[in-house]
Amino acid sequence: MAGAPRAARAIGGALAANPVPVIIPCHRIVAGSGKLTGYSAPGGIKMKEILLRMERVEFKGEVVCKKC
Repeated sequence: MAGAPRAARAIGGALAANPVPVIIPCHRIVAGSGKLTGYSAPGGIKMKEILLRMERVEFKGEVVCKKC
């Protein structure tokens, strides 16, 4: 599904059905713009940001910095 821009709904459905979102790292999925999008695990978007920062992902404001 990756690389298929119109597959966003299918990807979202698969991620929402993920029974163990920390072990299966769906928190690493971000929008093409770098913006953090839905995260159905407890804590939502804020938890997604925390997990990404723990992995040393860099941000520029509220967007994942792709070229940092």
